Amino acid sequence: MNSLEIEELLLNLSKQIFSYTLRKCKTLEDSEDLAQEIITKAYKALTINDSIIDKERYIWTIAHNSLVNYYKDKQKTIYGYIEDINLIRDEENSNNNDEHILKLQQEIAYLSKTRRQIIIKYYYENKKQETISNELNIPLGTIKWHLFEAKKELKEGINKMRKASELKFNPVEFRFIGLSGTCGSIDPGEFFRSSLSQNICYSTYYTPKTINEIAEDLGVSPVYIESEIEYLEKYDFLRNVNNKYLVNFLIKEPTSKTLELLDKLYKETTKDFSIELFNNLMNSKLLDNENLICNKLDELGNRNYNYILWSLIPYIITNSYTPLNEEKIKFEEVATHRLDGSYAYFSVDVLNSDLVYPKDYVTMDDWCGPMWNGLNGNILFEIKTKYDKENFNGFTYQNDALKILELFIREYNGNVLSIDEYTFLAEKGYIKIQENPDELFYSSWQNVIINSKSLHKQLLDIGTSLYIKYQDLFNKYKAEYLKHILKTTPKHLRKMYEYEAQYLFSANGLFIHHVLVNLMNNNLLKLPNEDESKSLISLILTNNDN
Repeated sequence: MNSLEIEELLLNLSKQIFSYTLRKCKTLEDSEDLAQEIITKAYKALTINDSIIDKERYIWTIAHNSLVNYYKDKQKTIYGYIEDINLIRDEENSNNNDEHILKLQQEIAYLSKTRRQIIIKYYYENKKQETISNELNIPLGTIKWHLFEAKKELKEGINKMRKASELKFNPVEFRFIGLSGTCGSIDPGEFFRSSLSQNICYSTYYTPKTINEIAEDLGVSPVYIESEIEYLEKYDFLRNVNNKYLVNFLIKEPTSKTLELLDKLYKETTKDFSIELFNNLMNSKLLDNENLICNKLDELGNRNYNYILWSLIPYIITNSYTPLNEEKIKFEEVATHRLDGSYAYFSVDVLNSDLVYPKDYVTMDDWCGPMWNGLNGNILFEIKTKYDKENFNGFTYQNDALKILELFIREYNGNVLSIDEYTFLAEKGYIKIQENPDELFYSSWQNVIINSKSLHKQLLDIGTSLYIKYQDLFNKYKAEYLKHILKTTPKHLRKMYEYEAQYLFSANGLFIHHVLVNLMNNNLLKLPNEDESKSLISLILTNNDN
């Protein structure tokens, strides 16, 4: 090969050579110098030695050797480190080397936060070990140990096949966030604000996992989930057990079998119970008691029993249930104090697209409850329904409820509220105001009000007697359901599920909803009209001793 042919060959390869050095060198100037050096060395070698058969391969060998010398001259760079752990290969082109670099960078991301910081400072930023020691406030000997251990970890990681779980391409989605207890200053939905936070939690629900194992599940770099994990741990949604993370709330993932059991449980336990509760209340004459206040009238202008029962039945169900022969799990055993002031336990639902719902399955879509708040011995009890879903904000509800109670107490004691306060109550549906506010701004409270502790006890006694009668039936279905559900519940969360199961037939929105649906299906209750919807299932219990 004559000199013109060599020049033509090198000219054709010059762009590839420069592209190669541009990716490998730290600066543009270095890449230009190295490319020129490779071309010069190759030209001299090929003109002297005419026996080389594969000249293009020979040129890339020169490029590789020149790059190795470049690394040695630059002492510590991340690529010098690559060479040190035997990742640079002899090659005909640069693609293979790029793959090794990307693999190394991926493995650096799987190091612990401290180890990763040290590697980056030492190999990327070319800092001395003494400088890193001062910056991270870590003894110099510990820095050296971390560097040694990190190198071993990287070698092991490079030879490891990392497989992401199904969560990488089919992430779960939390459909419903439930809270039992008191809200804090942060909206509960904020804790699971992203698909990333949701799937981090789901990954650690059944098995405790390290940050790296979670990252592998999600198919992401550990770097991108560390802060999210720290945030979830800070508010006690994740717990760190021996450097492995474990979820601290219920993730409910119902199956078709679970829904079938729930459907059977509620339909069988409510079909007679609901009708008997309705009849006992209607026959008790307590609905006409003067201390049971209801300012809403029916279409004929008479006492609105339908409206009263919409509030009374859920309240009695929630508050009269007394488990018999059962060791009760206390709320304190399952609730968590969180930094935002919340004292509660959380649950979320994850729904699979292939779920098969039983026929006529009753759901809690657009319902929320039961909820109750107390102030000075007065209680506001509510269940928010789909009939007034636009008037409910779950996060602000607790503050709103306390404000409503405070205004009720003041007005109940004969005080006149401000126009703004009456307007607030009217917008929320708690009072009805005159069309002409110049005459009299306030008209009447729209909630059902139990204005006597004695009446309150008599109403709850009706519920208690029924619960005693149906206790065996309830226990039978509860045992069957609980046995099934605990099989797939992580051991550390079973007490939380058992606590919930204590209230399957009382302070449980789905049970109450089934009771109301059954009564409507039997034409004993009617759907509320538009005027009733805002204050439906809203009851105030006063501290009056009458």
